[in-house]
Amino acid sequence: MLEVELEVVLLIQNSEELNFIQDIEISEDTNYNPYSMVIYFVKPGDTLWKIAKQFKSKVEDIARINKIEDSNKIYVGEQLYIPKFTKSRIVV
Repeated sequence: MLEVELEVVLLIQNSEELNFIQDIEISEDTNYNPYSMVIYFVKPGDTLWKIAKQFKSKVEDIARINKIEDSNKIYVGEQLYIPKFTKSRIVV
């Protein structure tokens, strides 16, 4: 003779959509400083163009801030200040 004990657990789950953020507005804010600066150390194979692209900056801005006369001459290990610009911010 075989005895089997069976236990049944019934889980009922309700699904409901919750909106935590209802309104997102992107706007210009005159009190918001859209500039930031990154300190970067030049690695082998880097060019100002590659660095500018990586940080969404401009070659001309990097050269000007770092007083680089020839934008084709940067050196491995050289410390560069990279300006970044963000056009807007999210206001919730």
